[in-house]
Amino acid sequence: MKMSDNILEMVEKAIHFSEAINIEKENLEVCMNSNLPYVLLHRYHNEPPDKLKNLLKSISSSLMVRDDYDNLEKTMGEISGSISKKFNSFLILELMISSGNKDLEIFSLFDHTDITTSTLQKALEDMETNTLPVTIREEDESPLKPPLNRNNRKDNGVFWIGLNLPASLFTGHNSESLIEQFTDAFKKVIFKFIRIQTSNHFSHYLMHDNDKLDDNVKRIDKELADVSEEMNFLLNTTPVNENAAWEEFKSRNFKKEPQFTYRMIKFDPEKVKERLFDLDMDGIKGTTIDYILRQKRIQLEIELTLLQSREAVGAKFLGHYLYSVPDEKEMEAAWEILDNVKDDIEEQEEETVSCHEFAEIAQPEIDYLRSEFKNKSIATEVRNDIVGLMVNKTTVYISEGMSIKKSRVAPLIQHEIGTHILTYCNGLRQPIKQLYTGFAGYNTLQEGLAVLSEYFVGGLTASRLRLLAARVVAVDCLVKGKTFTETYSLLVEKYNFPKELSFNLTMRIYRGGGLIKDTVYLRGVLQLLKYLQNGGNLELLFTGKFALHYVPLISKFLDQGVLKEPILPNHFKEKEFQNRIEALRNEKFKLLDLIT
Repeated sequence: MKMSDNILEMVEKAIHFSEAINIEKENLEVCMNSNLPYVLLHRYHNEPPDKLKNLLKSISSSLMVRDDYDNLEKTMGEISGSISKKFNSFLILELMISSGNKDLEIFSLFDHTDITTSTLQKALEDMETNTLPVTIREEDESPLKPPLNRNNRKDNGVFWIGLNLPASLFTGHNSESLIEQFTDAFKKVIFKFIRIQTSNHFSHYLMHDNDKLDDNVKRIDKELADVSEEMNFLLNTTPVNENAAWEEFKSRNFKKEPQFTYRMIKFDPEKVKERLFDLDMDGIKGTTIDYILRQKRIQLEIELTLLQSREAVGAKFLGHYLYSVPDEKEMEAAWEILDNVKDDIEEQEEETVSCHEFAEIAQPEIDYLRSEFKNKSIATEVRNDIVGLMVNKTTVYISEGMSIKKSRVAPLIQHEIGTHILTYCNGLRQPIKQLYTGFAGYNTLQEGLAVLSEYFVGGLTASRLRLLAARVVAVDCLVKGKTFTETYSLLVEKYNFPKELSFNLTMRIYRGGGLIKDTVYLRGVLQLLKYLQNGGNLELLFTGKFALHYVPLISKFLDQGVLKEPILPNHFKEKEFQNRIEALRNEKFKLLDLIT
């Protein structure tokens, strides 16, 4: 086997398994920390200066190749083509050094109207110590031909852009500072490319920026938090006529689609959207915080659109974007539960407590949080316009007339108060306000953590696990176009759920025209089992409300003292919790082992 064939095999294998690519040969050096949709490329004849090497390596994905390496097209084609299949696009940013050049020259197939090209030009012009003009030239004027021809790039979604730098930039007393500024400029370009041109919603390299919470960031963070709080999204997408709708559904022999009514929206969604898009996102300097705040703005915009579209045709597709439809593994897990787990007969026959009794039993947990956070607003409230239990900020709303099995009282208290309110209060203590209103996509981790809290206090029953699985099956029905009555009938006839419970379950999925939030409960449990069995830090997850992929950032901020250590659930002190978390971390622990 030729050396070039061996290199291609190494590259192909690393990309297939989403591993880092590290190759050091005499005439080729590849350093890609993970599968990222971009690479910095440099071709050279003489050994590049160390500062240029450091610049290339600072971007997490680089390729340096000597001009006697004759397999560049195949190597670059394998890297860019394979990764582009994962992300729908790939950027090659090639750095060229010229001793006679006095300008910063950008070579591109596109002019200043292209977003990637113009972003690079502006980022270079904005560098504090740069006094050189930045010009955009035709691709054909480039000192080096792109490593891939135009047809190859077009067919594989590859974008090449060349940057010709004067050699003098890498010498002199201010060269170190200039290199750091180039690094920042390139990160801005790469971030913009990823955000606009690819399907990648998160890249770990973004988590290593030294983001600062300057005044502009704080203003945007606060405005997004205010909008999120004012919207009361879940409250405004929850029917207020559940009981009346159920009685009418029964009277029509469970055959006619129920009609739901909702709270009056007290604000103009269009005006709120204007507030969102008046925010100076382009003024954010760090890519990590830029990513967090932009993702939150997208989520809020979609939620506002969904509020405008309650019960409208097509509303369900907005819910699909917010919460993602169940994948194959999640469906298999749901079917496994429903096929193998039977309802606990003793639980069905046990005594219940009223809504007011539940509030009374929950009071010690509320007192614990009030004491820890010095927050008197933590409370329960019985209402006649909500379904089941619902948390809003620091209040647990309890449906009037609701009765709860005694065995479910303690786990529900830990789910709603010991997780949702606790993480909200921990988030309130942090300088990033999104940690209490919730980063975009935070629901999966939140609900998974809340369900595991039920397990930790010994209250995750067979019936509860079946309910979570049934929610996923109901979501799948909605996604596949089944009607409310068809989904209701499936739950009753095939899976033997009680009629009123099946109505309530189906209503949660079909409300607002289709809100598939309930798929995140089982998804969150599956993700957390994997995370914890891989040694993940459970305590860190209570710092606020965020998605699991933000753990490296939260961990870094905790280590640096940017964030305060979280106050933990009261039951963490108990021996039974220690026994359960130890059992759960064992890789032999399976989903059905959660039943207590």
